[in-house]
Amino acid sequence: GATTQDMTSYIQPTIDNAPDRICLHIGIIDLKSKAPNDVANPIVDLARTIQSTSGAKVVLSELTMYKDAHKESVKSVNKLLIKYSKRHPWSLVCHSNITEKVLNRGGLHLTNKVMKYCIKTLHQVY
Repeated sequence: GATTQDMTSYIQPTIDNAPDRICLHIGIIDLKSKAPNDVANPIVDLARTIQSTSGAKVVLSELTMYKDAHKESVKSVNKLLIKYSKRHPWSLVCHSNITEKVLNRGGLHLTNKVMKYCIKTLHQVY
């Protein structure tokens, strides 16, 4: 339930532990009150902060689809994240295969089928 702004504070203890990689899977909560640009830009700002203040490799994670009114906004944010990941030395975890067909009844993406795919995808990224 944390927003991108919340993560600016929450990430510091993780940075202090000097991890090899930090994956940012954030932004979906922000879409309820912000436009796609206003969601993607703070994610990129946070990635830049991590890159400049730590030795961790930054990995961006696309926003995942939900069964709600924000489908087009999710697509817009993901396009921006793709664009920014190409401009920087950041990896990107794509979730384009997460569609309504694999969502559970509550609209969340945490079904067994999706989790198995996400684990497989993360291994491919790293």
